[in-house]
Amino acid sequence: MYTIEDLHKYFVAAMKDKLQSRWGGLQKQMAIDLGVTDGHISRILAGKKTASSNLQKKTAEACGMSLADIIDHGRRILEGIPTEDAKPLQPRPFQIVVNGTYDKEILENAKETYRGIPLYESGRLAAGSNGLYFNDNEVPESEVIVYRPELGHRSGHKLAAVRVGGSSMNPTIPEKSIIVVDRDDREFANGKIFCVNDPDDTGQYVSAVKRVQRWEKGFVLISDNPDFPPKVTGLDWLDLCVGRVIWMWRNTEEL
Repeated sequence: MYTIEDLHKYFVAAMKDKLQSRWGGLQKQMAIDLGVTDGHISRILAGKKTASSNLQKKTAEACGMSLADIIDHGRRILEGIPTEDAKPLQPRPFQIVVNGTYDKEILENAKETYRGIPLYESGRLAAGSNGLYFNDNEVPESEVIVYRPELGHRSGHKLAAVRVGGSSMNPTIPEKSIIVVDRDDREFANGKIFCVNDPDDTGQYVSAVKRVQRWEKGFVLISDNPDFPPKVTGLDWLDLCVGRVIWMWRNTEEL
């Protein structure tokens, strides 16, 4: 029979493990997600404070586990027994930390002015009956907050953000820029920039950002960087187009 001290010890072991595997070692983000202070987490992990039952439950839920499962997870860690995988995590709601009540009131009054757009770091795609979409099995890494007037009439459309991983669209879209794709705008426009399906050598659907021109037997994917030659694709438009690139966020520090 386990004592209360045993159960808390197991929970703390699990909490330390999940700080790394669930939050990537970001204790401040863990504290935000659990609704406590960073110092509160530090005292629990150092054995100077006991975690409340409510905090234990919140931690388990944030990790896709039941309270019993997360405690057993910690027991297994301390006893050197292989741990079981947790349930798939659900996307976390975007949170903004403010300095005080005044800032919170400003944010609340302006919340309809901004839109959070899911950011998919990998750019992996999946095929559906209505064409391609960003893989629903991939939890978005974060959200990009965009001022709605910047999006114009598209602010109510299905939008997704992707980080550009290469330099093929330099100088128009530098590497590591974040672009926003309008998945509801898939109407072909010759010479415009689209997010397209550019399968890798294994056949995995992967997104790319290219200018697209029509060709007699398909389409030509054009990079703005002259070091990257045009690429002809025989895919039809439904299998090629993910959506129109409509917005970009980039670092201008070195301009």
